[in-house]
Amino acid sequence: MNGTRTGRELGGANWSDTEICDGLHPNTGMPCILGDHKGYHRTADGAEWLDEE
Repeated sequence: MNGTRTGRELGGANWSDTEICDGLHPNTGMPCILGDHKGYHRTADGAEWLDEE
């Protein structure tokens, strides 16, 4: 990372070394920590959601 925090780090751990997922939890606005993926998104506190189509 370039020194900026994306909300995907917790305690100095970077949750994903892949492309950043742009998913945001629809109720809390917390970012998805999974990186580039398909299926459910997940926040650092464990909340999961699917994008609505």
